[in-house]
Amino acid sequence: MMSVAAGLSKLAAEFPGYEFSTQRTWEGIALIAVRQDGSARPGLYAVITADLDEMRSALLEGQGLEGQGLDAQRHGAAGGVTIVTGDLAGPQIARFLDEHIREMLSITPPESKHALDLDGLRRPEVTFWSARDGDTVVGCAAIKRLDVNHAEVKSMRTTSARKRSGIASLLLEHLIAEARRMGFTRLSLETGAADFFLPARRLYEKFGFEYCGPFADYRPDPHSVFLTRAL
Repeated sequence: MMSVAAGLSKLAAEFPGYEFSTQRTWEGIALIAVRQDGSARPGLYAVITADLDEMRSALLEGQGLEGQGLDAQRHGAAGGVTIVTGDLAGPQIARFLDEHIREMLSITPPESKHALDLDGLRRPEVTFWSARDGDTVVGCAAIKRLDVNHAEVKSMRTTSARKRSGIASLLLEHLIAEARRMGFTRLSLETGAADFFLPARRLYEKFGFEYCGPFADYRPDPHSVFLTRAL
């Protein structure tokens, strides 16, 4: 039986536009493929799966998606997780985002809640991505333009059933790459100060974010912490 390392090396030779890696999760080992030229062109951006054959099938389908647009991209996961740009239509994503807002309000006072609702995510300065396992939304994230050099991470969420499975890392890696591609030189964020948000803060620290003071229109708030990193 081919080892994981050998299998990923073989895939790297077959799909030279992708970077392959592994990540240990509570479910086992996740295999990750991330396209290195960003998602400016149509097609498959990223895949997370536990199976080498599933990953190859997803990447082959992704090759066939070039130029076909969003609907084709959305259905090309072959059991893995894909990242889709700008899909804010339909009741599933509305329900997913509503659950996010309700969860934040259950933890944070309303005056300290900064999560964007569906209308906020549709504003022209915001770019939104969803992570999908087949047709199921399992995560989301967004970038909000603050000025020509500075952007903010918004709406980072993974569904409860898929926490600690590598989806949040994949989304954040994608946001950083996209922010660079868009020409930003700094990426900042606000998150909660409560223990509930500790895994999120650790994730941001892992990706090079450092604690800072309030930025943009934020003000000091005991329920908030702020982080930033240069790109």
